[in-house]
Order: sequence, then structure tokens, then C-alpha cells
Amino acid sequence: MKRWVCPLCGSGKLAPGKPARDDARRFCLPCSGKTGKLVERVSPAAQRAAAEREERRVAAAERGRARRASRSLQERERAAAEAEVYPGVLRVLLRRWARLNEWGADLRDLKMSVRRRADAYSTGHAYYRAARITLTVGTSEGDGYATLLHEMAHHAGHRRPGPARIDGHGHAYYRMLARAGEEVLGRKLELPGPADRRVNEVLAVAFQEEVAAGRLPAYGPGKPRPRVLLTPIRPMPVVLPEALRGEVRDVLDCMRIEATDEETEEEAVLEAGAADWCRDLLEENGWRFLPVHPSAAGMWQRIARALNDRALNDLGESADLPGLRRLASGIWRAIGDPRGD
Repeated sequence: MKRWVCPLCGSGKLAPGKPARDDARRFCLPCSGKTGKLVERVSPAAQRAAAEREERRVAAAERGRARRASRSLQERERAAAEAEVYPGVLRVLLRRWARLNEWGADLRDLKMSVRRRADAYSTGHAYYRAARITLTVGTSEGDGYATLLHEMAHHAGHRRPGPARIDGHGHAYYRMLARAGEEVLGRKLELPGPADRRVNEVLAVAFQEEVAAGRLPAYGPGKPRPRVLLTPIRPMPVVLPEALRGEVRDVLDCMRIEATDEETEEEAVLEAGAADWCRDLLEENGWRFLPVHPSAAGMWQRIARALNDRALNDLGESADLPGLRRLASGIWRAIGDPRGD
């Protein structure tokens, strides 16, 4: 019940928070008789609540505008910094190398996103379903061009039909990559042995020689700068109780050595890498807390799911199943995932 007060005479009555439109308590009958019009009572509590809601709405809108402005500024700065050097060069080479004879497929539908790093080395990833390549490119043109060809070779091998399909980093893949490099360079590569990961190094050196000779374009006068976040993101540690440290060790060991039937080889490798990374972080702080970081949310999601599965599938191995559930929920909350609510 709330108190409803007449704005003219100040008399009040108790009524529900939302009385019916024909409820007599909504109106001050004496003032209505004097004025000749219905005088509706108001609820001071409801007015205060509405004012507070409006203040929260305005504050949230301001925060949203500030976030969008900050994000837009970061994107503009990053786009301007990238436009001054190499992404255009890499996209030209992506189109030029998309129809090599060695591929046996047309790769002109591939999309590419490029990020920068301050050191010389480059890394990349091939996303088959999205037909996309992501490159994080350093200052060395040769290493960047070799990484681009490396990721294109993954797409070409994946698109080969039936038993000719090539996935992963096997000898067949590196032989295909070496032949593609020879087709691009127009000469034989001098490999130190069987086709293996050393093909990447040989290609990087060969491409750098082509750049020095002027047969391949250089990135340009600018050099990559490390990305600077306007708002730094800090890790949010989750306390790891001593009673659960053995359980967490078991979970990480299982993630390192076991692959489920639903996992691809690539997903299993990613999960093993996440487990190794988490174990290294835990070793650094003496297994006292999980240094959860939102920028690595995918890794912590996998670990939280594994902890949840261990808690739900009570095998009688844990002395603190509620603690496992609390630990998993703490990870979800720390990375801001709604599934942890």
C-alpha cells in the first residue's frame, strides 16, 4: 500500500501502488467538487521512484555514449595507423596468390583482417567456415608474407575433396606449402631436409630477399606500433581454496590429454594450450587464485565448463562439490558471462 496525496489540499489516503482507474481513492472528492474537475491524487513514493529510474536511465545512456565514443576513437586510430602501411599490400598479395596452380581451388572468396605487433614475427589463423584469415603482422615483410601464404595453404588443403583433403601441419601440408612458395617465387627452394615446419623459415628468408631486390613490395615507410588500449583491462582473480587445488589440477590434466568425440583436432590443441597457460599462471602465484582475465574469456569458459561437469558428474572423487560449483560460478561472473548469473 502507498499513500496518495491531493496536490491541492494535501489530504491523503492509503491505496494500492497501482489503483484501478475508477477507484475513488485516486481522486480528492472535496477538491473535485470545488474546482468542478476531477482532482487526481499522486503518490510521493511513486514519484520519487520514477525520478530515480529516470536518473539511472540518463546515467546509463551517458555511459553508453561514452563507451561508444571511446570504442569509435580506438577503431579510428587503429584504422588510420594500419592504413599507413601494409594491410593494402597484403590484400593485393591475397588476391594475386588466390589462384595458384598448387591450390587446386579458387581462394578469391577469402576475407582477411590484419592486426599489428611491435616485433618482427607474424602469426595467423585460418577459419574454414567463415572463409577468413586473421594475421597479426610484425615488422618483417618476409615473415608476414610467409604467414599469409601459410594460412592460404590451410584453406586450400581443407577445400580439397575426399582423401586429397589436407588438415593440420603434416608432411603433405608442408610439401604443398613448399610447392606453392616455389610457384610464387619462380624458383626452387633449398630445403634443409624433409618438408616440415622449417619450410616457414625458408619462405620467410626467400620473401625477404625478394623484397630487398624490389620484386615484392615493402610494407611502407611506417612501422607497426603496439596497440594501446585507452581503458586498461585488469585481471580479476578468483580465490582458489586449498581444498580444491587437487581438483583443479585434475581438470587441467584432463584438458591437456583428453579430446572428446565432438572436438576437432584444432579444438583439442586449443584446449590443451589453454590448460597449459592456466597451469603456468597458477604456478606463478602458488595456486592461491585464478587470475581470470576478460580478454581470455574463451579459455576460462572451457575451464569453468570442465569444473561444472566435474561437480555435476559426482564420481565420489571430490570432497567439496559445492565448492567446485562456486568456483565455476565465480569464473563466469569474473568474465562477465550471463550464464554465470
